[in-house]
Formats: sequence, structure tokens, C-alpha cells
Amino acid sequence: MPSRPKLLFVDNSIDTFYSYRMPLAVAASRAGFEIHVATPPGRCEKVIRDAGFTFHPLLMTRRGLGIGELSCLVHLYSLYRHIKPDLVHHLRLKPVLYGGLAAYAARVPAEVSMPTGLGHVFTAQTRKALILRAITLAGCRVAFRHKNLRVIFQNPDDLAVFVDSKVLLKEKSVLIRGSGVDISQFVLAPEPTGRPVVMLAARMLWDKGVLEFVEVAKTLKGRGSDARFVLVGDTDPGNPTAISAAQLQAWHDTGLIEWWGYREDMRQVLEQANIVCLPSYREGVPKVLIEAAAAGRAIVTTDVPGCREVVRHGQNGLLVPPRDSKLLSEAIAFLLASPSTRARMSRRGRHTAVANFSLDRVITETIETYHDVLGRVPAKTGDRGYRVAKRLLDMSVSGLGLLAASPLFAVIGLAIKGTSPGPVFYRGARTGRNNTIFHMWKFRTMVVDAERLGGSATASDDTRITRAGRFLRRYKLDELPQLINVLVGEMSLVGPRPEVRKYTDLLAGEQRMILNLRPGITDWASIWNSNEGEVLAGSSDPEAAYEELILPTKIALQLKYCHEHSFRTDFNILFETARKLLRPQHVPGELRCVTKVLQYKDLVKQ
Repeated sequence: MPSRPKLLFVDNSIDTFYSYRMPLAVAASRAGFEIHVATPPGRCEKVIRDAGFTFHPLLMTRRGLGIGELSCLVHLYSLYRHIKPDLVHHLRLKPVLYGGLAAYAARVPAEVSMPTGLGHVFTAQTRKALILRAITLAGCRVAFRHKNLRVIFQNPDDLAVFVDSKVLLKEKSVLIRGSGVDISQFVLAPEPTGRPVVMLAARMLWDKGVLEFVEVAKTLKGRGSDARFVLVGDTDPGNPTAISAAQLQAWHDTGLIEWWGYREDMRQVLEQANIVCLPSYREGVPKVLIEAAAAGRAIVTTDVPGCREVVRHGQNGLLVPPRDSKLLSEAIAFLLASPSTRARMSRRGRHTAVANFSLDRVITETIETYHDVLGRVPAKTGDRGYRVAKRLLDMSVSGLGLLAASPLFAVIGLAIKGTSPGPVFYRGARTGRNNTIFHMWKFRTMVVDAERLGGSATASDDTRITRAGRFLRRYKLDELPQLINVLVGEMSLVGPRPEVRKYTDLLAGEQRMILNLRPGITDWASIWNSNEGEVLAGSSDPEAAYEELILPTKIALQLKYCHEHSFRTDFNILFETARKLLRPQHVPGELRCVTKVLQYKDLVKQ
């Protein structure tokens, strides 16, 4: 495997790739991949090239599946043979079908596919749609024959369709919910004052429930509602269920609805809404609903695959049956009449978006899928020379460090004794290499028997922390005794931070790789979230906040280290740890795709 493996993205729309996958491509580039993008030409081509990516114009139309498009299949095969990618990522249904066949024939080493865009084929019940559905599943069965393949699904319903129909083996499937949103861009904003705005933002397709939305506007305005009903989005002539611009303009001209057309400034657009509505018939995981939740907007949507992944009925929105304008009207009328309910749903929606649908998590999990399918782990973990040399370095540094720090140990010991009765050291049970339990040394920063008074996750305002303990935690001095664990071989200077058993028991599948390595004093996760206590401050339940907001990304970054660990990586982590201690606001380049966890602080208080 080359030092910079070639990653080729294949999509049937350059604008869609830019809107949904550009952040992933940027993060993959920072993670060490050489990025190539193949799509039909379009207005975003210059942006792709300016980002430093190699663009390849692709002969592919959005509509049509048949023998007439054999030239597209031949073009993909030739492209793969020319580029020689180490990994190709097919985005949306048509690239999955054609690209899967071409990748198999061209002997591309690894393949990741994401069959989004299933909407019309999997929702319509016409004879033509049923035939297309059967053809699509049969085509995918052939396209998924690559031995080194992972197929990413955005919701469990779509995954079940392909696995239950024997189109795909379950072990080749991966569930990554949605495309993710930048939760630092879409932030909580107060509702606008004046006439309330009910907004549907999507491509203008019949399958998005636009007709039902218009019927709701007619019904509620007929009852005397002064709400404004707004459609945001452009028509899509390439889709068989597209609504014509003439029809949209006719609705607009009657005053029944407002059609704002295509908008790029979705943050500002959503801030003008009081309620966001998407009565879609089926989705992957709709990005607009995640954006609305992150922006703190109450949501009304349909109880269908994709939409119900974002909305929990009665918590951050309301779910109604698809194609039912009567119940949709009742749900919207209820929220229009209840600002307090909308405010409660606003807070819960923001929490849901941060915990489950952040762009950081989606990117991290997708890149981990790349590493998994590339099979880079065995070459790393099997390097005996690296492991032996690393152990010698650990022993040397920890031994010298303990000698040099012995006067500081004495001063810290006196400070602990002077502010709190009890022992100087604390030895907490942690899960180590090969799932064995060891006791990790730390200076005691909490009252004696603190475990009996609360959980293992501690916020900076936890009353169990002693006065000296607050100082030690602030400057990470409480972790100095872990050099003892390093010296005796229970830990390393660099490695996944050890956890208590209840959290390592949650690891499943590829995540269990973390337990194959010796835990360390520092790693990427430690740099990303260098002060968990500050993040959890003010939370009524620090344990739950830790498990929802911190643990998933922490595990993903530990997996990143499992795939990439080497002397170069270890020294880089040690260097970046030192920079982080000296300048807490520093974010290493490797972690810039991960939003600073300190931005979640307002959520854990809710």
C-alpha cells in the first residue's frame, strides 16, 4: 500500500457531491488519501479542482438504466484501469450499480458503496416501479460481488431490505446514519417573531410530500390561520417525480404558499422558520431535518425510513403517516398553537443532532470504514520490531521521568494531604491490553470513596473534587504517576486511553481492536477532548452526557490510532500533546474535521 493511497469518489452529480460529500473528501485528504473525483461536469468543478483534488469528467446521466448506457460502464472500466485507485467510493444508486461491475472487472483492490437515492424506486407501487425495484436488487446482487467491499446504509430499514432479500451479506454492511451536518455552523437560534413560518426545504418532488404540504396550507388558511407556508428548493428535471417550475410559480402567485426557490444559505433560511416540515415518502436520512434539529426547530415529518431516524415522536418533533394531509394538518396546527412545546422540542432536537448526527462522527466512521476495507491493520499490528522498540522507549522515558519528577511528587503529596484527609495516590481499575484488568496510578483528586457518591464521569464542578485536585486536573499533573504503569508495562506513553470496564464492554465488532493495543497516557482522543470535566460542567447527568457526546467520537479516534499507529504517529501525538498543554485552543491538522467538544457545553446543561 502506498504512503498516500488513491481514493476515487464516483457520483452522478457534481453539485450533489459538493453539497454532501465535500467535507468527507477534505477530511480524507487530511487523513492521508490522494483524492480523485469522477462525476459529470457541472458548476462546482472549479471548486473541486481548487481544493487540490483531481477531477475526472464522467459520462453518466442521472436517468435511465439499460443497455444503451453500456458506454458509461466501459468508460468507468477504462477510468479505473487508468487511475488505478486503491479504493473507490460509489455514491448513489447508479454509480453503485455501474461502478460495482466496473470495479470488479478492473480489479480495484477495495470498494465502498453507498446506495442512496432509493426513493421513487422503493416507494412507488406502479408496475413500472415494481419492475425497476426487482431489476435494481438483481443488479446490486451482481454489483456487490467484490470480495473486499463494504456497503454503507444511512438507515436500518434500507440495510434490512438488502440483507433480508439476500442481495448483500450482513458482514459487508455498515450503518452510518446520514451525511452529517456541521453543528458549529447550524446553532441554536431563537424563533422569529411575527407571523409564524412553516417551511418545507427540499428538492421540489412529489415524493417529498409537496402536494400534501400545499393541501395543509389550503386547509389551515381556510380555518383562519395566519401562518406563512414556504417552499424552499429548486425543481429537479432529472427526477421522474419532479414538480414543474410552472406549477410551483402558480401556487406562489395564488398566495397559497411562498416559493423561495434554490437557496445556499440554509442556516439563515432555517432561522426564519418556526416549524420545519418534510412529509416525504422515503429518505436515506434527510440532511435538512438534521440541520433543522441542530438549529433548534420543531419538526413535523412522516413515519418512514430515514425521517424517523431523526425525529422521536413527541420529543423533538411529530411523526405522521405518509400521504395523509389531514393528520399532517392536525400536527402542524398543534405546534402552531403551542410555542412552549416548540421550545421544548427545540432543545431536544439540538441535543439529538449533536449526539447522533454531527458531521464529525459521520466523517470519522466513514474514514474508519475506508481503513477497514483497505486491510491496513495487520501490517501495523504485526510489526514486532516496532513493538519492541516502542517498549524500550517507554521504559527509558518513564524511568527517567520518575527520577526527574520525584521532587514534584513530594510537593504534590504534601498539597493533597494538606487539603484532604486520605491517601496521596488513587489506583482505579481499568481495562488494559487483551481485555485484562489493571490498576492505573493517579494522584488522588477526589474525596475518599468518591465512587460511592457518584459515577465515573466527573464534571469540573463535581463537589467530590478536592481543592488541590482541581489544580492538578487543570494542568494534568494528576496523571504523572501513570509513568509507573508505563514502566511496568501496563501502559505506554502513547496508546488508547484506558476505560473502566462498563465502557469497554460496549465495544463491538471492529471496535474491539482497541483492546489489542497497550493503553496509553495520551492519544488523539486525549488531544481532541483535553478537558472532559469542563465539557460536562453543569450537566444534571454527567454519565449520560459523556456516553452521548464524548464516548462515540473518542472510540472513533482510538480506532484511527489502531489503524495508523507507527513511530511517526506516536511522536506526532506526543508533540501535539505538548502543544495542547501549552496552548489549549490548539487543534492539530489531523483533528480539524472533529468539532471541538467545548462547543457542546451548552447542551449538557439542558
